[in-house]
Amino acid sequence: MADLVARIAALWRYPVKSCAGEAVDALALDDTGWPVGDRAWGVVDANGELTWMGAHPQLARVQAAWRPDHLRLTTPEARLAVPLDGGTEITARGWNGQRQDFDPLQAWDAGDAAADLLHAATGAPLRLVRLSLPARRRPMLNALHLLGDGSLQAWREHLTPALAHLTERARPNIVLAAEGDGHRQANVAQADNGNVTM
Repeated sequence: MADLVARIAALWRYPVKSCAGEAVDALALDDTGWPVGDRAWGVVDANGELTWMGAHPQLARVQAAWRPDHLRLTTPEARLAVPLDGGTEITARGWNGQRQDFDPLQAWDAGDAAADLLHAATGAPLRLVRLSLPARRRPMLNALHLLGDGSLQAWREHLTPALAHLTERARPNIVLAAEGDGHRQANVAQADNGNVTM
C-alpha cells in the first residue's frame, strides 16, 4: 500500500463519551497511546446502562471539557465543575457488541448536581459516571479515532438535510487533511510524524 501524506487539521477530546467534546490545540497521549482526559466519563440511564447521544440527542447541548483538576460541564443554561475523583462506586452496564450482552463496569457516580444538569438538558433521568480504567479500555474500543476530511466532505455532499456540527458528531480525536482520497484513513495501519509512531 502506498504511503498517505496528511497533515493534522484538527484535534478533539471527548471527556464524556456521550456529550459534546472540545477542540484542543494539543492532545497528550499516555504511555499506552490513549489520549489523556478522553472518554473517561460516561452517562448512564435509569437502568445503569451506558447510553449515547443517539438515544438522547440533547446530550449534544452538554459540552464537556477536561481540566487537570476537574471536569467542566457546560450547557446554555448552566455550568458545573466536577471533581476528577471520588463519588459513589457503582456497577454500570456497557453493551458488548461481540457478545451481544452487557458487561459489568466499575464506575463512580458523580453526584446529584451533575445528574440535575443532565436532566435539565435532556429531560431524562441520566447520571454522570467516571469509568474505571478497565471499563474505558474494554476490548473493541479504539485508543484514537481518526477521520479524514475527505470523508467529512463526502458526508456533507450526501446528507440531506445537512447535519450541523458534523465533525463533532463523528467524534474523531484527529482529523486528517490528505491529498487525494480522503476516505483512506480507514486503511491507516501506522502513523508516523517523525517523533511518534502510532
